[in-house]
Amino acid sequence: AMERTDPKADKSALRRISDILNDGLVYARAVARKTDNPLIAEALNTLCANGQQRIADIISTLGRYSEESLDDPANQANRSNLDRAFADAELLSSQFVGAASRDFMLESGQKLRGHLDALVLSAQRGDYQASAAAIKSAIEEARMQAEAAELVAMSLSTTDPERAARLRANAQQLLPMGPTLVGAHEMLTSPPGDL
Repeated sequence: AMERTDPKADKSALRRISDILNDGLVYARAVARKTDNPLIAEALNTLCANGQQRIADIISTLGRYSEESLDDPANQANRSNLDRAFADAELLSSQFVGAASRDFMLESGQKLRGHLDALVLSAQRGDYQASAAAIKSAIEEARMQAEAAELVAMSLSTTDPERAARLRANAQQLLPMGPTLVGAHEMLTSPPGDL
């Protein structure tokens, strides 16, 4: 919970909370624009439609209850109201980031699987141009997943640092996919005597 004895610390904390919530809103809007799935886009757009107003309301509520707690630190009702307002902020942040990242990662994972399946099929057919295109698409999808994971990790870094660290570690595991796939493609396209 926020320090209830320092008005400057309260204002600084409110700015940080506002920034975190706005970052989550921006992320959810970006995923809504990038998705190919109209159901995901509609769900995220609905969530984001009144997002800016919800953020403003939460920040206003946090500010009011913070000031009331400063004025009367012994008042348990003020503290309870402030704690509820913090819970609302955390819930909104998790709604933005959670919905966007879950839907984006699911869709992206399906696309990545499709690119890898296309790579296997094209390699089996000996279609090296199609293999190269599938590798390029798979690398781009893996890069986008890694970037999305990093955005989610940044938004979680203050509220759930352990989860943020796991996300970053998982995202880093995606990055070597590119060189591995390129190496496999080069092996497939090399004349038999060059191996």
